[in-house]
Amino acid sequence: MRKISIILATLFLLVPATINAQKAETAYTDYSITLEEAVDIQLNKASNPITDIYRNDPAYIATNDVKFTGPNEINALTVNIRTEPTLDSKVAFQFIKTTPVNINKVVQGDEYEDSPLWYEIYYKTDTYYIHSNLVDVQQIKTARDTNIHAGPSKNNHEYGTIQKGETLTIANLDVNWIEVFFDGWRRPKPGDIKKILDPNDEENIFQHIRLDESIGVTEEDLNLVLEDRGILEGRAQAFIDGGKKHGLNEAYLIAHALHETGQGTSELANGIEVGLNKKGKPTVVTPKNEKKLKEIKTTYNMYGIGAADSCPLKCGAITAYENKWFTPEKAIEEGAEWIGKDYIYNEFEQNTLYKMKWNPKMGEGYYWKQYATDIGWAEKQTKQIKEIYEQLKNPTYHYDIPAYKEG
Repeated sequence: MRKISIILATLFLLVPATINAQKAETAYTDYSITLEEAVDIQLNKASNPITDIYRNDPAYIATNDVKFTGPNEINALTVNIRTEPTLDSKVAFQFIKTTPVNINKVVQGDEYEDSPLWYEIYYKTDTYYIHSNLVDVQQIKTARDTNIHAGPSKNNHEYGTIQKGETLTIANLDVNWIEVFFDGWRRPKPGDIKKILDPNDEENIFQHIRLDESIGVTEEDLNLVLEDRGILEGRAQAFIDGGKKHGLNEAYLIAHALHETGQGTSELANGIEVGLNKKGKPTVVTPKNEKKLKEIKTTYNMYGIGAADSCPLKCGAITAYENKWFTPEKAIEEGAEWIGKDYIYNEFEQNTLYKMKWNPKMGEGYYWKQYATDIGWAEKQTKQIKEIYEQLKNPTYHYDIPAYKEG
C-alpha cells in the first residue's frame, strides 16, 4: 500500500485555515479502487451498513405481510357491523364499546368521517365489515419476513428487514401499506455512503488524524485538558509515556480513556480490589470473600479493556489484575499497548478513525474489519479528539488521507 508524505502547505481546501501549515503533515493511502467501487463494496448486505440519518422519517410495511393483533376494540357506544363496506348495506350485528374484533384486512369502501377505509372482520365463521374509525387498532405483527420501505411502494428505498413475528405500532393506515413507528437503525442509501466515504468532504477532517503519531505537546499543556476529569486529572505524563512507548497519539488515548471511564469517574477506573482465591484465580473482593483471598491489590482499568458487556466491572478488574495495573499510571501507560495492537497496529493498518471504519484493504475483499456498522461512526468519534486539539497550544497535526482511483 503506497503512501506519499508531504507538508500540508498546499492543502488549504482540506485543512481548516486555523491550523498552522508549518505544523501539519499529511500522507496518502492508496485504496486501489474507485470511490464508486468502495460504495458498492460497503452496500453489500454482509457488511450490514446502518445509519440514524432517517430515524425520524416515515416507514412503511405492506399490509399483505402483517396480521392485526389485539386488542382491537370497538371505540363507540354501539356500532353497526355490515355485510359490505358500504353505509347502506345490511346491518348484520351491533357491537357495543370495547367488544374485541378479529380483523382480516383493510379494504376501501364508503367514506365516513373523511376516510374510505374499512376493516374486513371474521365473526361467527363469516366475513363482515366495520369502518376503521370505529375500532381502536394500534399494533400489527409481521406474518413473514418482510421489508420496511421509505414510502408506500416497493420501489421506495428499503430501510431494512423485519423478521416474522415482530410487533409494530401503527402510525397511519391505508389499504395496501401501513405507516409504522420504526425506531432504531436503518439501511443507508448509496448517496449516504458515498458522501461519508468521500475524502474530499471537508466537514470532518479529524477522522483523518493519524492515531500513530504524537501531537508533540508538553505535560503542562496536556494537563489542562485533564482538569476536572476525575482519576485522569494531572496524569498527562502517563499518556505521553504510553503514547511514546507504544507509538500512539496522546489525544486519541485521552479521548479513548475519557469515553471508557465516563470522564474519569467510573468505578473501574477509580480502583477495584482483586485477590487470588484458593485455586489461584483472580477474584473481585467482596465483604464475604475478603478474608479468603490473598495478594489483594487495587486494580485500575482506563480503557475498558476486557470489560465485556455481560460483566464490565468483574472482567475489567480481573484483566487489570492479570496485567498488574495496580496504579492509574500503569493502567494508562500499559493499557495503551492493547489499544495499539487491537485498534491500530493490526494487519489492516488502521491508523485513522476513517480506516477503522472503512478498511483500506476493502478492495482486496476485506470490507471488514470495521469497528462499527454505523456509517457515521468515524465522524462521531472525532468530537472528543477535536476538542482536545483545540485546547492545546500548537499541537502537531498529522493526517492520512484516503486516495481513490479516478472513475
